[in-house]
Amino acid sequence: MWEKDQRNLDIALHLKNRRSAGDRVFVWGSNPELYFLANRSMATKWMDFDVADDYPPRAAERLIQAQTAEILREKPPRYVVDAQQAARLENFSHFRSLIENCYYLEAQIAGARLYRLRVADP
Repeated sequence: MWEKDQRNLDIALHLKNRRSAGDRVFVWGSNPELYFLANRSMATKWMDFDVADDYPPRAAERLIQAQTAEILREKPPRYVVDAQQAARLENFSHFRSLIENCYYLEAQIAGARLYRLRVADP
């Protein structure tokens, strides 16, 4: 458990040290504590998006994934954090295309991948 807590603290510190507290984040996986530790808002209404646990309900369904990816495209968060170890984000086509088109891999922290929005900073 200590390793997961340390990983979350390291990810949160990375997010806190970049840009403003108004930045929004989308966390792929079951790590809702990242929002609180990094003092960042959620980019969707779900604290968890975990296809392995099928949460939110029906998250493992392609339609829900497509709808969620579209929400993120319409109002992209500064960061997408892939904190999932079993069901990586790039293995799901709607999210993979979102990442490929809008984000770049900024950092990897203890197995988590932090993708940053490509657009120029305001």
